[in-house]
Amino acid sequence: MFHRVLVPVDGSAASRSAARLASQMLSGEDGALAVIVVAISPIDSGTVDIDELSVDKKNEQMRRDADSVLAEATRVFEEHGVLCSSKVITGDPVSAAIAAEASSDGYDLIVMASKGLGMSRNDTHYLGSVTEHVVRRVNIPVLVLPQHAK
Repeated sequence: MFHRVLVPVDGSAASRSAARLASQMLSGEDGALAVIVVAISPIDSGTVDIDELSVDKKNEQMRRDADSVLAEATRVFEEHGVLCSSKVITGDPVSAAIAAEASSDGYDLIVMASKGLGMSRNDTHYLGSVTEHVVRRVNIPVLVLPQHAK
């Protein structure tokens, strides 16, 4: 049914659940491709009062963390036999980067968690700001997996 699915992840338990659901949905679908993305907002040394070396180190760490999250999510899709690719995308805010990616590459669907790293554990019934902004910015279906779903 869906052939090109965008799966934004951030390393949170909720995004891992969304990736598992997307991999199960696409398992056995001929020609299906999941594109897993981590969106980051690198620090611009010209806009902060931090030395450039510290900014570079922070940006490098952010990139390493993103690569680690992508590797973990990729394994989930590979375990279900789903063809996938992964990439780090950048933008500020990250919701705009995700929406731009969704608009740029012929996606049929976005599968993402209702919340990510930015909300507390007690906010189980709320829609996170990144998810809300993605839903508002795209013209394709978005499947939002509630944070408390396992």
